[in-house]
Amino acid sequence: MSNHHPDGDVVDQIADPANPQIARDIRQHRPKIVDFIQATFDALFVDEPGNFDLRLRFLCAAKVAALTEEAGLARFYLDALECIEPLDTDAKEDALEKAVFEHTTRVTSAPASCDQAALDALNAVGMTEYEIVTLSQLIGYVSFQARLILTVRALAGVERAAATAKSGSRNFVRHSGFTAEPIEWASWLTPVDLATATPDQLAVLDESGPTARTSPYYLTLVHNPAVLRQRSGTYNAIMYAPGGLSRADRELGALVVSTLNGCPYCASVHAQRLNQLTKESDLVTRVFADPVSGGANERERELMRYARRLTLESGEFGVHDVTRLRSLGMSDGEILDYSHAVAIFAWANRLMQTLGAPILPNRRDGSEAGAGHA
Repeated sequence: MSNHHPDGDVVDQIADPANPQIARDIRQHRPKIVDFIQATFDALFVDEPGNFDLRLRFLCAAKVAALTEEAGLARFYLDALECIEPLDTDAKEDALEKAVFEHTTRVTSAPASCDQAALDALNAVGMTEYEIVTLSQLIGYVSFQARLILTVRALAGVERAAATAKSGSRNFVRHSGFTAEPIEWASWLTPVDLATATPDQLAVLDESGPTARTSPYYLTLVHNPAVLRQRSGTYNAIMYAPGGLSRADRELGALVVSTLNGCPYCASVHAQRLNQLTKESDLVTRVFADPVSGGANERERELMRYARRLTLESGEFGVHDVTRLRSLGMSDGEILDYSHAVAIFAWANRLMQTLGAPILPNRRDGSEAGAGHA
């Protein structure tokens, strides 16, 4: 196994290539998050034996970045590929590459459309469960990474180059199946059996959270413990770190994104947490009814708008979006905290929606329990 890593932090380099120190200074509001994000990159982009080699990982990452309209990040991954293997633009895709690229496009652009058959198609071309989980983590990570770069660039006051396409923007589709009641989730892969788990897998589960050993979700992700360790560290630092933006506002970002993306399980978890933090359920009701503009006051509406822009309209996101939150009196540190919470659910939803399905209250067998378009 070998690693091919850049000099310095990737997000800092891409956000403002002319002066990465500006990005570094902005992000030092949360140094632990900075370290976890780079450590996740280091864990994902390793050359391992098998079907999902480093070449294919860089190609998939470039595709995710391009679909999210983060051109600088897409170029970074293609340049990284050139360092290990010249890009052959005339090469024909084999069955494995075709299946992986189709899955990457689907998960990036329409995560709620994924189903068991999507994973079966990967399995049919030889992808192992370890490789499928790694691919899923990579797609989610780059979806997160691209949105973080957009945020940091906007906070630095750097206007992005004009987009040449609208691929980074998705039409809002109203989803159904949302509830603030607890629901379950069933994996489409075989979760790791605790009886045969390695010591490292068990350690990572314990690091991830108090219920991870009994969670089908974490038991699925721990097929690749190295990536899960860094992903859990990133998530926990974003959602639970003290100081800065209130926990309730972070949970609001998580809930809005999960509702926009059509992820009932994530929406259920974070609706419950938001209700606990606010001591009332009206805000959750408003988000479920209208995640685009359902706020009761200017601040709620602007926070919801910002989450929508970064989630569905990343191709048009820029300095003006940050300016609107500053006009509410939010500090740049609070805006970064909120952006972290919004962006991490570009990652979390894409794992939850594409590796399994929620078991909705009226179904207890897990079948056909996808996000459900209204």
